[in-house]
Amino acid sequence: MMTTARANDWAALQVFCGYRLVVVLALLLLFIWARGEPLLLAVRWTDVFLATLLAYLAWSVVALWLQQRRVPAFSLQLYAQLGVDVLALSLLVAATGRMDGGLALLVLIVVAGGSLMLANLRLALGLAAMATLALLAVQGFVALYADGAAEGYTLVGMYGMGLFLLGAGGSLLAIRVRTAQALAERRGVDLANMQALNEHIVQHMEPGVVVVDGAGIIRLLNHSAMGWLASGRGAALEHVAPTLDLAVRRWRRGRVGSGLVVPVQARGAEVRVNISALGADPEGPLLLLLEDQAELRARVQQAKLAALGRLTASIAHEIRNPLSAILHAGQLLAESPDLSEDDRRLLDIVRRHGRRLNTIVEDVQQLSRRGRARREAVALDAFLQEFLQRWGEQHGREGARIRCRVTPAGLLVLFDPNHLHQVLTNLVENAVRHASDGRPRVTVTLSGRQPQAGEAWLEICDDGPGVGRDIANSVFEPFFTSRPSGSGLGLFICRELCESNRADLRLSNPGEAGACFRLTLQMAPAGVPAGWQEPETEVRLSRSADGDAPAPAARR
Repeated sequence: MMTTARANDWAALQVFCGYRLVVVLALLLLFIWARGEPLLLAVRWTDVFLATLLAYLAWSVVALWLQQRRVPAFSLQLYAQLGVDVLALSLLVAATGRMDGGLALLVLIVVAGGSLMLANLRLALGLAAMATLALLAVQGFVALYADGAAEGYTLVGMYGMGLFLLGAGGSLLAIRVRTAQALAERRGVDLANMQALNEHIVQHMEPGVVVVDGAGIIRLLNHSAMGWLASGRGAALEHVAPTLDLAVRRWRRGRVGSGLVVPVQARGAEVRVNISALGADPEGPLLLLLEDQAELRARVQQAKLAALGRLTASIAHEIRNPLSAILHAGQLLAESPDLSEDDRRLLDIVRRHGRRLNTIVEDVQQLSRRGRARREAVALDAFLQEFLQRWGEQHGREGARIRCRVTPAGLLVLFDPNHLHQVLTNLVENAVRHASDGRPRVTVTLSGRQPQAGEAWLEICDDGPGVGRDIANSVFEPFFTSRPSGSGLGLFICRELCESNRADLRLSNPGEAGACFRLTLQMAPAGVPAGWQEPETEVRLSRSADGDAPAPAARR
């Protein structure tokens, strides 16, 4: 049985119908023009020939119309057309009264074309057998009523051999062609699926993927790369990212430039670019992998915090227990009535430095107690007003003036609220502590919004003496402090918290009066409400073995 016809089957049937119509019209014109000329077309029964030819012409038009409508089914149309072709051509041959007139050759063409469209050996041989029997019947009729020679049977036998050969050969050829075509279609579908899978993988890769040709034209890039370059396919790399184009040119000249960190103007950030050739020709297409330098730093930060968490857990266990014993012994010794003033002074030194050491242990232990940053959309103006109100109630210092200026209002940033509260607590406490001695003034300012880079600046400034240039690079180092009672871990912990939230904390005015710390925050995606939580794909920080929640703010 034939399967459902495909588009190319209907196309082949259309060609066959067109061929039939042309042949019938040619025979009709030849019949009209050659009347009385037996050398051109000898017809014995002209009325039968003309009637058959006109009926065949009408059928050719109807068959072409049905093929265009594709009604009825392809197989039914094909069977009917082949049957009518054999019958009509046999009648035309019989009307000529001879087998050697040449019209019988048209039957060979019908069988050959039908075998190709049937693509079935049994059906093709059946068609050849039907055509052979029809020609044999025509020869019998010619021999009886047209005084045909007996040699006509030999010609019919030769026609029969040709018909069977054409039927078998045409069907086998069609079967092989259709098998190859089906295989090509399956492979085409597999290739399309593989291409779609590769496209999906490339588009959803975290690193940016860019393919440039030898002329520096972007031929492929994924969504991450679009975010970095703010451009699409077909753009020149030197126009959208001159720094990347410079790295590519350096790589083509001497295979150097891969692994460099270059700024990208579209995002105002830095990416690490890795370059490799797609083939043996270094002047041909190149593959560029762009990795966010901030992401790489975050991964390094993750590894560092994991190691630091294990170290601090060991430190807390090894130091805090004997330290507690020392402090407890000092308390018991202080209750003795026999201590001299010198002994009490020495005991006070032990207790004071013991408490300082305990503070350092608590601050160090805090590093291992932080969980992963759960960033969410925070409305900065409301958050700052609430924070300053609570801070004033709990840590207010008489005479301190704290002012908050927020521009613009309603700005949403991505940050863990607990971490942001901890960072602001430490920065504001430091600002109040290091402000002027009279009436200290601290200003919290939100400014410097950069919509293109998706960032905002939050500044905490005081009116104190400021931070000298000679120590500006050291204030964020662990255990650096300007106060005898400080642990030197406050700003270090603040920066660690900021990095875990993909933010940046730095001193913006070293060497100037009035220290000003600038916190650069990522803005929340457009359209998200306050409180929206970012999917948990962030850097995971280490926890201590006891799994405690984040500790309160550290002390500087």
